[in-house]
Amino acid sequence: MSNNSQNTKTKKVVCELLLFWYILNVLVGELLLKMCKTIKGGAREVIYNVFKRCLAEYHAGKLLTELDNLYKRVADMPGKSKSGIRRIINGSNKNDGKFTTPV
Repeated sequence: MSNNSQNTKTKKVVCELLLFWYILNVLVGELLLKMCKTIKGGAREVIYNVFKRCLAEYHAGKLLTELDNLYKRVADMPGKSKSGIRRIINGSNKNDGKFTTPV
């Protein structure tokens, strides 16, 4: 292999590594910014309920709600009603994924 060809490959690898390093720094920076945001009480409750449900499925060794029944499965995770989940999803779809508190 010629010296010129080897230098070209080395430069290519260095450029790829620099690009990877840059992307990694950007992603880590964004992650750190997201981690600094405090999770409010309502969201904490939902997260805890989802954790409890996943833990129950782990201990049971199976899914407690069939995958085919999507709305029921989503409702079971935070412990909410299926009709409430449908209202949230339908309202979110109408508002391009923006959530507002109902009056």
